[in-house]
Amino acid sequence: SVVGVSDWVRALEEASPALKASDREEYGDIREERWQKFYTENSPINNVSSIRANLLVAHGANDPRDPVSESDRLVSKLRSEGKSVRYLRFPDEGHSFRKLANRVIFNEAVGEFLLNNLLPDTGEGDRDYDEFIRGLGEVDEKGGPGLGMEFREAQRPGALDTKKDILT
Repeated sequence: SVVGVSDWVRALEEASPALKASDREEYGDIREERWQKFYTENSPINNVSSIRANLLVAHGANDPRDPVSESDRLVSKLRSEGKSVRYLRFPDEGHSFRKLANRVIFNEAVGEFLLNNLLPDTGEGDRDYDEFIRGLGEVDEKGGPGLGMEFREAQRPGALDTKKDILT
């Protein structure tokens, strides 16, 4: 979840007056009972018990569109129910991550999250990155099971010291 909404009813009711008109066009009129019911039932904060996957949540503390309290509440509820969640809360960002150092931290976290949650586990405590990359390139006559991607050279994650190589 990146600058995500956890409670759609609260978010739509508390939006700034300037955003409410466009929100009504895009999301329906939250003043109507049918939309309140729909967004109550479908808000992540009300469905935490159904979440089975690990989550990565990132939010800027100065977000004027979706207050960081949306992510704070979701992460708190996830943790209180014993769910696995990593939270990146950037104190110097808003509705996006504009500072290079924060983008690097965010992208490294996304890469690590994907490796830890999508790569097959070899049973030896290490994810088999090379096997995963080879699998992406494998395609049958119908275009599956791989994604049909060509990789001329795959480097293991961590081959670059991103902070040293990009920030210097």
